[in-house]
Amino acid sequence: MKQSTTIRRRSEVRQALTAAALLLPSFLFLAVFTIFPIGRTLDKSLYKTDLALPEPEFVGLGNYQGLQSDQVFWTVLGNSLIYVVFIVPFSVALALVMAMMVNRTFIGNSLVRGLFFYPVILPLVAVANIWLYLYSTDGVISQVLSAAHLMDQSPLSNSGTVKAAIIVMLVWKDASFYMVFYLAALKNLPQDVFEAAALDGAHGWKMFRYMTFPLLMPTTMFCLIMSTADAFHLIDHLIVMTQGGPNNSSASLLYYIYQVSFQFVDGSKASAVTAVLLVILLIIFGVQMAATERKADYAD
Repeated sequence: MKQSTTIRRRSEVRQALTAAALLLPSFLFLAVFTIFPIGRTLDKSLYKTDLALPEPEFVGLGNYQGLQSDQVFWTVLGNSLIYVVFIVPFSVALALVMAMMVNRTFIGNSLVRGLFFYPVILPLVAVANIWLYLYSTDGVISQVLSAAHLMDQSPLSNSGTVKAAIIVMLVWKDASFYMVFYLAALKNLPQDVFEAAALDGAHGWKMFRYMTFPLLMPTTMFCLIMSTADAFHLIDHLIVMTQGGPNNSSASLLYYIYQVSFQFVDGSKASAVTAVLLVILLIIFGVQMAATERKADYAD
């Protein structure tokens, strides 16, 4: 009896050591490229760095207190929240509509799929340059708006329309990417369940609302999280198209971090803003996962 217990314990220890050995490379990668940088950023946000100081000066929460009176910080924070509020639902909803369209069999299906997927293969800088031309005074969009007597200047040069212009471009870009995940999920849905629902009289909107969409909830949760992260990570397009203007009306938190760190050479303040961004992302991701987890179906 004791011998069998000892053998079982040795087997359990061997399995635990094997699992730890397999997880160790991933943990080291996570620690070096994620945990350590986050810890270093949080630590740096507690100090004041200045070229006039021989060493960083510990100021505690001084950098965070300084953000309270920084009007530019609150402006870019509001801009980022506006981007998230509009980009995330519209891009995910459009991606689902596009996936439902191409999931059917019709003549030219492959061509339509290719056109829908085309924005994904374009580099970010190329996308920004394309839309920069479209929004220019000689571009198609500006010409149409001018002909309709809606506005006689580029949408990017007006603080009231620049965010809308950026949002339209990002929804066009992101929806194509998330369409791929929705299309893959639609292909893997159990068809026998839909056949049974159809026999019970479920069709059209009822089929989508009570069958398709609940089964797609895990994919929706993934797309929501990814879209939120992308909306907060907005910087490439801003550098090419607006550089945060006019008057910081299009700048995002990440773009402000870039400005503070590399243009204003204030690493401690940039670290504080980064810490705030990290907390905001954690809160939003937690709320999204809690809201969608209840409806997600992880059935085999």
